Amino acid sequence: MLREISRELGYYTRTCTSCELMLRNSTVRVAREYNVPVVLWGSASAESVEDQEYEGYRYGRSARAVLASKFQILRRLKLTPAKVVRLLPHILRYTVLSVRQRVQMKVPLSCVFNLYGFMPFSASDPTIIHYFDYTSWEPGENTSLLDEKLGWRHPPGRDSRFDCLLYAFVEHRQLKLAGISDSGAIDCSFVREGTMTKEEALERERATRERVLDECQALVDDLGVKRLPIDLPS
Repeated sequence: MLREISRELGYYTRTCTSCELMLRNSTVRVAREYNVPVVLWGSASAESVEDQEYEGYRYGRSARAVLASKFQILRRLKLTPAKVVRLLPHILRYTVLSVRQRVQMKVPLSCVFNLYGFMPFSASDPTIIHYFDYTSWEPGENTSLLDEKLGWRHPPGRDSRFDCLLYAFVEHRQLKLAGISDSGAIDCSFVREGTMTKEEALERERATRERVLDECQALVDDLGVKRLPIDLPS
């Protein structure tokens, strides 16, 4: 299903759709089960790079706002009527399966049909405290501290999200849609905040562009999926 959608659009899509939902939903449910009054959440506003501000990430967006942003993406893709017709059955199947998944996960009813939006954080029961409201997220300094104090090493060129195999697909999608990778857009925030130099960000983006197709294809091969004729913009 997602293979067919990805082939028609020209980029890998809808491969990473439930992580945030599961994390939020499971965290709140477990906290309520064990009467935990406060949860410390670790996402930073500097890493909110989609078509929304961090407040949208924090409190969620309406289904109307989400659909409007997706419509803008479709307009940029300039899909032909024939391509839209080919996509519809796959999109409908994806929608039905996504709704069923949310019902099985006991997601709040208000979020069941908002398939492309975030589940809002609860205001209380439990109270969610955003750690990086109170301190800055400086990836270079924090990574160096882990290296110095704990001897921790990250894979070459991958100091973030290296534990997620699907992240390569997210990088590919952003490169096709915006000409810059997802991690590259995050690095732009760090450059603006002065915690990373422009030269460092450009080097990281170059390394990402060089490896992303190989990482995508390696996972496609591992899954036994037929090779997709998808490349990157020049």
